[in-house]
Amino acid sequence: MNKKIYFILLIFISISLNAHGSEASKSKWLQHDSSSSVRSKMPNVNVIMADKPCPTRWWSFTNMVQEYEYYNKWKNIITKELEGFPVSTIKKCTEKKYIIKNGQIMDHPVHSSNLARLGSTMLWEKDGQKFPLRIIVESNIKNKKPEGVIYNENLEKICTTYSKRSFDGIKLKLTCKFLPEPINAVVNITDKRRGKYRAFGQGAGYKIFMTNLPLKNAKEQFPEVFK
Repeated sequence: MNKKIYFILLIFISISLNAHGSEASKSKWLQHDSSSSVRSKMPNVNVIMADKPCPTRWWSFTNMVQEYEYYNKWKNIITKELEGFPVSTIKKCTEKKYIIKNGQIMDHPVHSSNLARLGSTMLWEKDGQKFPLRIIVESNIKNKKPEGVIYNENLEKICTTYSKRSFDGIKLKLTCKFLPEPINAVVNITDKRRGKYRAFGQGAGYKIFMTNLPLKNAKEQFPEVFK
């Protein structure tokens, strides 16, 4: 190869890599330890994740030729997590949206916030009557901040949360727009490796139970709670 052409090529590659590196450094999601596998593949990587306030499960791949196959794998995971949710919610949360495409950082709120969201379950009880709800719980745990949000099955914000560690566990305060006062709950970790938990609390005349399991799984794992 001509030395001049080779030199120009090296400069081009260097500029390209620096540009990708600079762009990647602006993403809180990409800089987090949990995204190290994606970061190591930059700039030859693509990542799919639904828009806010849908679950933040993602799927990465390098070969765009197999885009349809990988998208469907991700779509099936989200559909399973949101089993029983309204069709409109599942449709929105399975729309193909990239947070990284061909190594380029795409417009997505996860880059500036790095919030985590998961399909979950909440059970309300009052005067012996129980009302199970499918919800999406949003936490700021990756940024080590205590604030969070709860969305209903229609992706509407219904509660804010504030968590605080104490000597006897994690305290959780829920402030819900339809209640006159907050609910105080205690969170117990049931599976540390997978990050699974359950929470019990009461306030404003209600008792609540919450877990980051889908409703069907929650009923199977905690049958005594739903009796």
